[in-house]
Amino acid sequence: MDKIASAMRGYAARYPQYIAKGSDPLAYKETEELAKKLVITTMDAFPDRLAAARSEWTYLKGRLLAMDPTVDEAKSFAWACVHLTAFYFLGKMIGSRSNLQ
Repeated sequence: MDKIASAMRGYAARYPQYIAKGSDPLAYKETEELAKKLVITTMDAFPDRLAAARSEWTYLKGRLLAMDPTVDEAKSFAWACVHLTAFYFLGKMIGSRSNLQ
């Protein structure tokens, strides 16, 4: 256990800008309470979010199944997908080159 604690202290010492100044027991207690509130609030909101996602998916699935696309619409959609994919990969390449320099 001492090895783990010393490793954690060493890691924290490498990043002193992230250590809260004046961290007293009250600050730890407040942080712990905020973390609990976040978890409990997220768990409380999850059923509503899940119900909303299910209703949106049901609506979208119904709209997609009710469609009867023509060949021209399918070609336009495929062409739009090709454009989006090409611009996505182009952006990834440009972005990765700028990160290297």
